[in-house]
Amino acid sequence: MDENKQAPFTALSPTPMEPSSPFTAQLYTNYVPTSAEAEQIRNDIILPAESEILQLDAQVDDLHRHRDILAERVASHKSLVSLPRRLAPEIIRHIFLECLPDAGDAVMSPTCAPLKLGRICGTWRTIALQTQELWSCIHISLGFLRADERRLDALEEWLQRSQLPLSLTIVGNHPPNGREDGALIPRMMNILLGSSHRWHRLELSNFNDPCIERLADADAPMLEIVTLRDEFENIPDFNILHGTRLTEVTLLASLLSFQPAIFVCPAAETLRHLSLSATSPTTFGLRPDVFLDALKRHSQLVSLVIQIDHRDGWSGHDVVHLPHLESFRMINTFTCDISLIVAMLSLLILPDLVHFDMPPTTFAQADYPLFNDFFTRTTKLRSISLYLASFTDYALVETLKLIPTITSLSVVATIEGSPPPPTNAAHPDSLLTMLSRPSEPLVCPALTSFEILDCPTLSEGVLMSFLRARIVPEQHCFRSLRVGFLRAAPIIRPDLGFLNSTGVEVELIFEPGVSASHGYREA
Repeated sequence: MDENKQAPFTALSPTPMEPSSPFTAQLYTNYVPTSAEAEQIRNDIILPAESEILQLDAQVDDLHRHRDILAERVASHKSLVSLPRRLAPEIIRHIFLECLPDAGDAVMSPTCAPLKLGRICGTWRTIALQTQELWSCIHISLGFLRADERRLDALEEWLQRSQLPLSLTIVGNHPPNGREDGALIPRMMNILLGSSHRWHRLELSNFNDPCIERLADADAPMLEIVTLRDEFENIPDFNILHGTRLTEVTLLASLLSFQPAIFVCPAAETLRHLSLSATSPTTFGLRPDVFLDALKRHSQLVSLVIQIDHRDGWSGHDVVHLPHLESFRMINTFTCDISLIVAMLSLLILPDLVHFDMPPTTFAQADYPLFNDFFTRTTKLRSISLYLASFTDYALVETLKLIPTITSLSVVATIEGSPPPPTNAAHPDSLLTMLSRPSEPLVCPALTSFEILDCPTLSEGVLMSFLRARIVPEQHCFRSLRVGFLRAAPIIRPDLGFLNSTGVEVELIFEPGVSASHGYREA
């Protein structure tokens, strides 16, 4: 008989039920049988029943064993026809790539992709090792590498698995007391610098580690994206900032009042994205002369993120023309003098600007649009972010009338740590009321998305009126609203049922409040 063939299982036939006991009437009573009756009960009822129970238990054990055999057979054969086993390698590779981090580079950890993907089965391990894209990005902690030479072996093997352009995030970690392992450091640097000809994106942090500075001076001919993070007081003229392919540079430093080397690097013709900001929210930003000089040298910029100095110095400069700039973000966390922002914007001509984030500014008493010249020259603007307390109600509405093309409006109502806004500063209720008025030319007629954050005073009634005014069934223009309240949620929230069939998304964010059951104790 074939070993793999199992004989059909035949269960034992159940024993016929015995007739009723002659002592049925005495069961569950206080009746005490005689000695003869007790002997009869033991011999004629108990012993036969116990014998039959033993037979039934044996049958149950046989059935359990047979069930286990069948279950193991089913499980082992299911794996043969499972969907993952039949997936094409190309699909598995795509799934593996989706396992990589959305933000940042892959970590050298067996619990994360891509290392974890090689521990599932032999076939998948082979696919993972042959998928070069999985090994073309890595987050490296120099302190982690220094702790064990075997990690250098792992790093070297990782980098060898891909010959594609590399994305590296390298974090310095200076050894205690300035000591360095003389054997590990040279090898570690040889491994990292040996791949510099393939660097595509490089992020370096913690320049108190001498190894980081050596990496920043590497020859990286393919480098396109650079990020430097540290408590710089002055950014050295690193070699990586002179790459002829640089398209994106991000510098985060403790001081920005100096003139960084990036402003004079020869990559001006290729640079498209520039971000210059401070690691401390209280740090002064770029001086006006440094900022304007940077823009003149990089006229091909498409996006710009800056933290500017809030002190004066904008007068006496030439107008700067950035014909390709589409996104301009000013990320000062302190309040700037609004007159300085007006002066700065008067020096910029940005005909292709689409997205503009204005920083928090001091309150402007004027009841007229302060940025008339700037917005008149900026005819393609679609998205803008404003600080509500910078304007009066009238000035804000008149400013928005200058940019009827905007589809996305973001407003910050308050800033933590800032003094309370003046009593005549723009109010959230007034803004939403003005945006809701159909009787006069509609303010922001193309608006599809509106966000108002950190708002302690917005009336829910005004909010509902805004939604009803903006949702016009024939137009299907307005699509989303997001409101951040600086207060706890009411017991009865606004009824948004009328939005169910409109497709409009509404997100109301409330502060965590005191629970209705706070202090309640059960008896």
